[in-house]
Amino acid sequence: MIRIHSFSGGVGSMAAAIRDAEANGTADMILLFTDTLIEDKDLYRFMIESAAYLFGLPKPVNLLKLCGAIPDVDKDIDARRDYLTSLAVNVMEYIPQFQWISDGREPWKVFRDRKWIGNSRVAQCSEELKQKLSRRWVKERYKPDEAIIYFGIDWTEMHRIGGIEKGWAPYKCKFPMTENPYLYKSDMLHGLKQYGIPAPRLYNMGFAHNNCGGFCVRGGDKGIS
Repeated sequence: MIRIHSFSGGVGSMAAAIRDAEANGTADMILLFTDTLIEDKDLYRFMIESAAYLFGLPKPVNLLKLCGAIPDVDKDIDARRDYLTSLAVNVMEYIPQFQWISDGREPWKVFRDRKWIGNSRVAQCSEELKQKLSRRWVKERYKPDEAIIYFGIDWTEMHRIGGIEKGWAPYKCKFPMTENPYLYKSDMLHGLKQYGIPAPRLYNMGFAHNNCGGFCVRGGDKGIS
């Protein structure tokens, strides 16, 4: 059975992957990242460094350096898209069980296409750039009895489970961080020290999430409790 992790670049998805790997190994594990193209540069660094650690590979110093040179979102989105496409190819060559995919659009393009600006109640950017894209990727490759989908939500977000399971039916879903031992996000961030991986900088800046460069219309700007 293939275990496919929705690997968002947040600490929750990293913690879920670690917990799964410790219980079941990594031979049948895939990390699936859906890129919105406007993620914080340090999210890409954290994600690549974490994935290499999970699969027991040496720290990819050269790839991590490339993250610092990602073009800024507000300057040239086309240049950023091309750069990230090239970076994704190099990362997947180094970490074959890591899959980095993109719709090719960023959230503002989705808002223009849908003629509606996303918000905390209707986040069509997440629907188009993450949910539909990841489901299509999985369905094109695996039947429901061949794959289990893993998510990094924790025990404080259990109200989200029903919607995720409905959206992914008939695939089975698992949520390792909703199980004992129960950890707060701050616990997960502190736990990164034992792996020698610096926490994503957005958390250190007070964001409760590491999505869309702090812009996330659904996540808002609430600090870590």
